Amino acid sequence: MVCSQQLRSVHMAKIARMIHASGLTSHDSSIIENKLSRWIEEGHRLDALCRDLSDQVQGFEYLSWLFLLPSKVNCEFVRVLPFGGEKRTEAIQHLQTYGIPSHPSPKAQSNIGGIEDIRELSEAIFRTLWNRLDQSVSEN
Repeated sequence: MVCSQQLRSVHMAKIARMIHASGLTSHDSSIIENKLSRWIEEGHRLDALCRDLSDQVQGFEYLSWLFLLPSKVNCEFVRVLPFGGEKRTEAIQHLQTYGIPSHPSPKAQSNIGGIEDIRELSEAIFRTLWNRLDQSVSEN
């Protein structure tokens, strides 16, 4: 995990320039740099949540949970969800039992396909994003 507390000025500025160069956002480097700590923290929390929900943490398929989370899993929910302990275990179990469909509804399935389609889609999306970042890093 990249810890934003250990990344300061020079590092944050360089990472912001790489993200800007990747074309993944239209923000200029200074705006990216100002948001980077929050993005790192929220990304780490979302990654951990998806890993906890997934039965497979291989490639980027586990991130398919980002597309299946109920609307109550918003920024505030993710921000206050502890990284461990009983409260986290209870929240994960509650989501698995009541909040996340094991199969999309028939209407959703006709629009987006089944769970395997969502896993394949998320794998393709995140692989593309990482490839663009990797390319930007190697150019800088």
